[in-house]
Amino acid sequence: MQTIDSSPFESQRGLQRNNKRRRADNETLGSDRKTRRLSKQPPEISSIEAGDPCQPVQLPSPSLTKTCYDHIQSPSSNPFPRKRKAKSLDYPSSTKRTRLTSEPAQAPSPIDTWLSHLPSSEDFEPLDNFETINNMSQPPSKRSRSSDSLGRTLSQSGDGTETTISREKKYSVYKDVNYPVVLETKGSFMRPSKAGMVDEDKELCQRLLTHSQPIPHDVFFDDQHFERFHSNLRGRSEARVCADLHPRIVPSVENLYINGREEFEGLIEGHNDPWVKSIPFYGPRPQPDHTFGFKWSNFTEQQRRKLNIEPTEKSYYTAREDIYFPFLTSEVKCGKQGLDLADRPNAHSMTIALRAIVDIYRKAGRSSDVHGRVLTYSISHDDNGVRIYAHYPEIDGDKITFWRDTLKEYSFGSDKGREKWTCYQFTLNVCEMFALPFIKRLMLVIDELPDPTVQPLDLATALDDVSVQASQDDASAPESQDESFKKPRSARGLNVELRNMIQSLQRQLEQQREDSEQQRKDMKDRETTLTTQLEQQRKEMKDRETMLTTQLEQQRKESDQQQKELMKLLKQQGEQITQQSEHIKQLLLKR
Repeated sequence: MQTIDSSPFESQRGLQRNNKRRRADNETLGSDRKTRRLSKQPPEISSIEAGDPCQPVQLPSPSLTKTCYDHIQSPSSNPFPRKRKAKSLDYPSSTKRTRLTSEPAQAPSPIDTWLSHLPSSEDFEPLDNFETINNMSQPPSKRSRSSDSLGRTLSQSGDGTETTISREKKYSVYKDVNYPVVLETKGSFMRPSKAGMVDEDKELCQRLLTHSQPIPHDVFFDDQHFERFHSNLRGRSEARVCADLHPRIVPSVENLYINGREEFEGLIEGHNDPWVKSIPFYGPRPQPDHTFGFKWSNFTEQQRRKLNIEPTEKSYYTAREDIYFPFLTSEVKCGKQGLDLADRPNAHSMTIALRAIVDIYRKAGRSSDVHGRVLTYSISHDDNGVRIYAHYPEIDGDKITFWRDTLKEYSFGSDKGREKWTCYQFTLNVCEMFALPFIKRLMLVIDELPDPTVQPLDLATALDDVSVQASQDDASAPESQDESFKKPRSARGLNVELRNMIQSLQRQLEQQREDSEQQRKDMKDRETTLTTQLEQQRKEMKDRETMLTTQLEQQRKESDQQQKELMKLLKQQGEQITQQSEHIKQLLLKR
């Protein structure tokens, strides 16, 4: 009798039975004992196996691969075997074969044949993570065109915080219609105050808008191509606006520094970077599309210590580890809400920046210097419109409020692009005419803050001295025969020494305070003396000037008098000469 290969027979078995019947047959034939008994019996050929001429020709089906077949037939090949129900690949018993031959044969389709050779559900490991299953079963979320193009995946920074978020999540809180109202309840207003900014800053803002800067050669912003470029951007996504239009409205000062603008050396930028080291005012952590601030290297180690800025800690004064005191932000937003939605994160970011500067001036006792002064700026734009704002605080005792004033709002495409370079020049003017003088004034105020390490170091030294003294007392104390019972430390003596040490430190502080007061008094007396001397010298100079003026007037009068007398004398001499000439003439006539 010819031996039949088990692969086609297994294929026909899969065509005639469903998965449930196969599992039932495998359970019936699952024991090793029955498997060995059945394996010794010669197989019988059914009408299907014998090649019945009435039987339709079976389509060729893909045979099991060697890997899959070995995996099913030889479980020991798997280095990590799993417990599973026994499966026998031997021929079924005669009873099953008789039942099989009595059933009408059907022609299998190619798809059924292919599906029959796929591994069963028992060949896969179950998914333990329910969240993964739930996420796989959910349909993909629908996102807007702009969010698809500008979306950012969540990544992790060194401190475990999210570094970037998608634009949809970034603006989700700002879309709430009540967001400006909540800001006002907390002291931040997206409108100008009644008093407004000081007159000096009004003049500065006007210069920032009108002062000219070198304009780069840009083929898309020239008179020939600008209208086509502008019309091509209308209605496009935020990604397109950010890539093509934003660098021409808000330029990069870092790139300009590389290109030779040395005055921008101390400035740094952030592009869609979250302010991971800042403390939000209300809402999520700011993530402006464009941030301008100062490099950390501008500040000395002592200044950073006075501000208590640590690389791993959040601070009022930092946006990121390398961006201190942001002074200009820009937001790009397109769509129905457009610029109104971009104004809200700008207001939030600049409120945080204003809060930091006011905090430093208050610690230095100079809060009046920033009352009503413009300290930060913001820009909101879309594919057509631009809004430029100035932000300033108002301080009334312990109450601090933050306000915003509109400097300019325009369409850069109007009048054939007449003001297309206005915002570009404004950005450079802010970095050059405002930021550079501002950082110098800010450093002077930081230098006036007390160094937090001076007093703690003295107290630590005092405590160390007390500890050393206490250890010496313990070492000099006599020990008893039982080492477990030692002479207790004299708490009273320790308290006396600590009290004496504190009193000594207080005396030193008082002496230093008296010395500083004396120095201040001496400086004041010296200043008064110098002022008196200057006044005396000024008075003497004025008296001398008056005397010289009097002398000059007297000399002028005397010279005038002499001149008159000389003229009179000359006139008299002229008359005498005339008389003599007449007399001589008469004498000559007589002769």
